[in-house]
Amino acid sequence: MLFTPSHANDALTILNSLLKATKSSSSPASNNLTNQAAINKPANITRSIIYSGYSKDFLKIKNLITSEEWTQAYQLQTQKIEHTDPVNFLDSNEAGLLALDTKNPLNAIKHFSAAEHFLKVNAAKSMLEDGFLSFGGEALSLITGIGDLTQYGGAPFERILMLNYKSIAYLLNGERKAYNVTRRAIDWQNIEQKEFTKSIQSTKKDIATTESEIEKKTSEDTTSTDNKELASGNVFQVISNQYKSSQKKALSVSSAYVNPFGFYMAGMIQEFDSLEDASLRDNARISYKKALKLNPKSKVIKQAIREVKRKPRRGRRLVQVIIADGFAPEKKTLQFGLPMPGGIVPVKLPIYEPVKSKVAHIKIKSGKTTLARLSTIADIESIVLRHQLDSLPLEHLKVMTSIARSTAENMLWGQLGALGQIGKSYRESFAAPDMRAWMSLPKQFMAARFYASKRLKNITIISYDKKWHRLASKKVALPKNKHSFVYARTIDNILNTNVNKTLWIN
Repeated sequence: MLFTPSHANDALTILNSLLKATKSSSSPASNNLTNQAAINKPANITRSIIYSGYSKDFLKIKNLITSEEWTQAYQLQTQKIEHTDPVNFLDSNEAGLLALDTKNPLNAIKHFSAAEHFLKVNAAKSMLEDGFLSFGGEALSLITGIGDLTQYGGAPFERILMLNYKSIAYLLNGERKAYNVTRRAIDWQNIEQKEFTKSIQSTKKDIATTESEIEKKTSEDTTSTDNKELASGNVFQVISNQYKSSQKKALSVSSAYVNPFGFYMAGMIQEFDSLEDASLRDNARISYKKALKLNPKSKVIKQAIREVKRKPRRGRRLVQVIIADGFAPEKKTLQFGLPMPGGIVPVKLPIYEPVKSKVAHIKIKSGKTTLARLSTIADIESIVLRHQLDSLPLEHLKVMTSIARSTAENMLWGQLGALGQIGKSYRESFAAPDMRAWMSLPKQFMAARFYASKRLKNITIISYDKKWHRLASKKVALPKNKHSFVYARTIDNILNTNVNKTLWIN
């Protein structure tokens, strides 16, 4: 049984005060969380955060990753793709990242290209036009409560990271095509920011319009508002409290569109080019400066800017290192029940939870000599949590729809007695938010750079915890007498490394 317009009047009275609270909450999320949470003292609401849907299904592959079973994880993911028709955005990206971890950049390029092709062909509207989602599909998901009915085109930060990783794959394969991809990532990030802003503004208008319609229909209602206000306060207090735990980390970045990786990668490639043509070094400096603007505290970006101001070092090889550390926040389901007329209304919301990483420091050494220390380029964890915080109005709208649907249905199921309770449980088992998310993404991208003798054959990458206890160590053989690019993945005590084939420069 679905919520339809004919059932709406039964829920309108209940939602009236709820929407009034939502109107104030749809101002910038960072300004109203505390005020919104203070509306009422919460009733006793039992809530839980669990794995469900896609995030639960992916745990099998994630457990293989954390057991260093990279090949098995990749094989399992590719088997999943073989049974998918058509190839989709999410499975292709998971496979692409795992292909890098199995030292197969060509397969990674294939998978990331498939994900990019999916966006271009299957999205209702291209990102380069008016946005990805069709209103009809999104509306159907809201009304039915089944979040994964529509094609998944990825969160904005996931689409950018798809191109970031594709550029890494090209660079590991020694191809300058990495530059074209990273320039596309930069352009897409600008477009994504504009599209997201439009989406939030549109959602606020939808909330205001719905409020106006409901107020008209309930203008003569004389029902006591005690339960309404209690429900309103509880809903948004619970939501606000969940965001509150990650608010500090989310607000450490100005928006979810401050990923400097594209500019940093562009600078790296331009700097490699300048080793043959010194007149190109200013191009690299400009790209690095743009990256620094998005991450002003990055030591490695500051170092890069200083070094490209000077002439290339004769007789020395440039080694660039990128390390992806840990896991990005996991998308889970927050669920709780709200006491409403007609019974308890189940509310389910997606929520990102940070994943702790033991890694606090990484050094690159040659023997006892420290060649470089890594510093953060892109804080993916903060970007994900900021996206969650800025998306609060969207979640408010989904909660309103869920409550309206469930309240009306509860009233109808209640009229059917025991049979209605069975139908209600069956219906609720299908209602779930969209739990699809790129689960293998890292917590952060770190980088280091150094010049070394062309005779240097090996470097050693070492990770440490906060107290400088060694976690993992891996020796990396560099291409003979060549400038080099090294990519690695650290996950607590795990260190997996990959080095480029011969680059396009001498």
